[in-house]
Amino acid sequence: IFQPQAGGPKEQRFLHFQEAGSENRLLFETRLTEDGRWFLDTYVKSGASDATLFAKESLHAIGPWYHAAVVVDGKTMRHFVGGKEELKADLAFAPLGKGQTSLGVRINKVFWYKGAVRQIKITPRALTPKEFASVQGLHKIDTPWGEIRLAAELVELIILRQPEGG
Repeated sequence: IFQPQAGGPKEQRFLHFQEAGSENRLLFETRLTEDGRWFLDTYVKSGASDATLFAKESLHAIGPWYHAAVVVDGKTMRHFVGGKEELKADLAFAPLGKGQTSLGVRINKVFWYKGAVRQIKITPRALTPKEFASVQGLHKIDTPWGEIRLAAELVELIILRQPEGG
């Protein structure tokens, strides 16, 4: 769950997974536009394979809470915002090994994010809309940072609309 805010740098990394001892990684980034909107830019490197999904044609308003997801199945990388697939690319993917995770900035502390991150969830498979809607307790999160759970086959950042009165 994340909420981009106005006034930040043009390129902002808000989630970075990096495998120890290699260049294998996954990045979520917002790109701010001149007219005050943003689009999602995602990147995965896995061995000799990599893919960038730069969704400059899929613009979103600054301010609301969003759901974004990267889904990798070993052959294809897809990214979604608000449940809508924006882009996909071929990608030979192997699960990341042990490493580091950085929230709100790239691991090397460049490209800081201006906004809020409410929850990050990593699941072993893509969730159906019904499963996603049944995720319990999201309205009771008291901090801007959610839980992180690691799994091998899929990385999914769950972004929901802010609950009424929340």
